[in-house]
Amino acid sequence: METVKPYTLFVLKENPYFKKGVLLQLRTAPELHGYFLPDTGSGSSGFLEKAQLFICPDFSENIPPANCPVKITQCYTADNIGKITALDSSDESQISIFKSIHFQQIRINLTEDFHIIKLLTFTDRLKGFEHYELTNPNLENADHHKFLSVEISHIPPGFYQLILTNEQDEKLVLDCIKFYPDSYNQCYEEFLDLSLRGKVREEADIRIRSTIIKETKSTTVPDVSMESVPEFSAVILNKSLTLLTEWGENFRKPINDRLLKDYPNLTEQEIEVLTNYGRKAESYIYQVCELELNGVITENQIFGIVKMKYPWMDDDIIWRLKGIGMFYARK
Repeated sequence: METVKPYTLFVLKENPYFKKGVLLQLRTAPELHGYFLPDTGSGSSGFLEKAQLFICPDFSENIPPANCPVKITQCYTADNIGKITALDSSDESQISIFKSIHFQQIRINLTEDFHIIKLLTFTDRLKGFEHYELTNPNLENADHHKFLSVEISHIPPGFYQLILTNEQDEKLVLDCIKFYPDSYNQCYEEFLDLSLRGKVREEADIRIRSTIIKETKSTTVPDVSMESVPEFSAVILNKSLTLLTEWGENFRKPINDRLLKDYPNLTEQEIEVLTNYGRKAESYIYQVCELELNGVITENQIFGIVKMKYPWMDDDIIWRLKGIGMFYARK
């Protein structure tokens, strides 16, 4: 049985909270009112409707967490009887993000009430776990002020809450969002208004073509329009494609006997449909790889193009066939 990931990366469409193209990781399953949003950009939570986002195609790049921009969305103090006092989270003289080539930190200038901190916690608001907890963290001095530096260069994009507790059990609470770099948001903005499970609209198809085609004499462009998919589950489609593209002793051999071992109820006609469809998908990937060699598209765009064309295809299959395709293109 295929394991469902509890969290999914989404691209935002038009919505009341963030600009189009922003990438956010949210719970995979929507709730009654939509997808739960731990922070709407103001510290308070909210919901996003399904129509306001879509699943982000996977990408291969590793994102250095220290390069991810941070927004402080809310800051307040709470005394030991629960009285809340809001602080100006935009006042950089009090709260700021300090970044160098070596680290990324939240820096907080502390009032006398918080010159002694007995506990610091840094919690993921979406996933509900603490990234770390420190007792009696060390404070620093500058210009006759005490401040605290909280290291976040290792923290990935997400929704977070920092809580400082002093000796009187008063708390200073800071909410923040760590975003994906703008370059990634811009990269996926071209996929807006597409549904990986629906039809590709004509105007979106044109927009994608215009963004992925460089100045070149070649008139061959990748067709990203989704085709009609044979009435089989994604599991069967991926299994048949895996068998079709095996190397070794089964290279280019019929898949009938091997596929029937796992799915004995399939007919010969159905296996023929799966074979023809799988060969077509394999050939498409190799053609896209040839376009990369000819300079029509970049290597980083291959995965997204294939995923839009065949959204049912497993990521590891795409990566494997991409590697084969680039090898063939350069022979």
